[in-house]
Amino acid sequence: MPSNHKKQSSKMDFPFKLGDVVELFTRQQEHGFSEIKITQRNRTTVIKSGETKMSSPVMVVIEVVREDDNKSSFHDESTGKRIKDAFKVCCLWFSHQTGQFHDRWLNASLLNKVGDISQTSPVKLEINEVVTLRTALFANRQTSEELKLALSSDDKSQVGEFLITRSFDTLSFLPPKMIIVGFVKRTPMLPLFDKATGKPKRMLTEMQVKCMWYDYRTGKFSEHIISPDAIMPVSELPNEQEIIDKALVSPN
Repeated sequence: MPSNHKKQSSKMDFPFKLGDVVELFTRQQEHGFSEIKITQRNRTTVIKSGETKMSSPVMVVIEVVREDDNKSSFHDESTGKRIKDAFKVCCLWFSHQTGQFHDRWLNASLLNKVGDISQTSPVKLEINEVVTLRTALFANRQTSEELKLALSSDDKSQVGEFLITRSFDTLSFLPPKMIIVGFVKRTPMLPLFDKATGKPKRMLTEMQVKCMWYDYRTGKFSEHIISPDAIMPVSELPNEQEIIDKALVSPN
């Protein structure tokens, strides 16, 4: 197991916040397939990476639960090795293979936070607002990093316009654009606090958002109830020109 995966907090604080964008730590050795070509005069730079079909998705945190210290078995009785984490994290992602959202409970130590694109302020959403899963930010972040790498040339003598094209594999887990069609109050999920210590035990939102999008696989509209911390207005996504301009300004 890699030595740089997320370790348990010694202070027993929640390791993730709702809305954090995370990935399985194996993604540091995997890259979803993408191709980017950058042409400057007679020079073309082509960057390709990965095998999408073997790449795990980038996900967003929708719930975090602290395991009960008195009831949970964290170590194997025969070997003494750790078999469970102090925290479980429920993660959500969208798959183009199924055309649906999926969620999965994972041990917190299996996950790495995607550093600079996590939730920083409360989400304010309205009915009929166009939104998407926060994982959509990851594709923009990845493109920006690839651009900076390609533009950090040692050849300072060449100047001029760049012609940039980009393509993605269809299995890149990019979420759909959705419309908010309603708000749903969650059924109480107790306990929220540990009765012995008073520490927060479960982190989740009380209200949820019902979103609708067009599923091209079935030719029908689909709906999914999502935590509001997991989504963001499409209007807040940087467009491709903004990403390119930022990379051109600071290529290193």
